[in-house]
Amino acid sequence: MRWLILSKGFTLLVIAASVFAIPVAIYVINWWLADYAYRISIPYGLFGLSCIGGLLIALLTINYQTLRAAVSNPVISHRSE
Repeated sequence: MRWLILSKGFTLLVIAASVFAIPVAIYVINWWLADYAYRISIPYGLFGLSCIGGLLIALLTINYQTLRAAVSNPVISHRSE
């Protein structure tokens, strides 16, 4: 249950970053590609796929760090401090 609380906060941050980054990326890519003779169009699904990939990486990182903290022995970490 605690994992869900941690992942909710990071999920909202990743979604907020995606909402701000997608329009900027679309504008910059269209501006950059406008100078080429053979212009291609970038599919918008690619941006959604990259956002899902970023969200998946964030959730896997949260899961790994949560499991690592749950399995570690607190006596050893306090002894080294």
